[in-house]
Amino acid sequence: MTVIPLSEKIENYHDRTENLRRIAPSGYAIAINYTISGPEYFDTTFPEGWQSIYRDRGYFLKDPVFLWTLTHTGYKRWSEIAFAGKTRVMREAARFDMKYGAIFARRKERTLSWCTISRHDRQLTDREMADTDRLFSELADLVQKQEILLGEEITVLKAFANGLNQRQVAEFHRMSEGKVKNLVRSAKNKLGCKTLAQVVSTAVKKELI
Repeated sequence: MTVIPLSEKIENYHDRTENLRRIAPSGYAIAINYTISGPEYFDTTFPEGWQSIYRDRGYFLKDPVFLWTLTHTGYKRWSEIAFAGKTRVMREAARFDMKYGAIFARRKERTLSWCTISRHDRQLTDREMADTDRLFSELADLVQKQEILLGEEITVLKAFANGLNQRQVAEFHRMSEGKVKNLVRSAKNKLGCKTLAQVVSTAVKKELI
């Protein structure tokens, strides 16, 4: 799966996450539309050294914080997750100033999205938890709202999926070829795709057409 940076999907992303960087000075990670293949949209400010260790050692399979998202929604401080403080993953994280943190998880239309944040100095306050949960939900909603295709976009993509070319699609649905191009362009932007083949494949995979 091609992972799309959230900064490429969400307008003014840096400005939108400014407060999050203050709340989580030791870093954060946001994964939207997560599957067994990984997230579709992602961003992280965690230290690169930690990211390398986490990836190379396969820590996601041993991480009690990540595993919590597979069976829960809502949010919790890391310290409130059973056995989290006793695992090697969390001891290693502390070496990178990731000593305190929280996890946020939500499911919508069969997709999992999650966000985890960290600090080095203290537990997160209730206000910080609520603010982060609100921002995380807003970002996830923005991405998923952009993925909703309009009726004519669906019609055109279905025609391409059935093997018609652009001229045939235009003639069959009594549209100009220019309109067909615009509908495809709009669908590509919504689904984060660059080619016709990619947008048709993605729409089929997401059961949008």
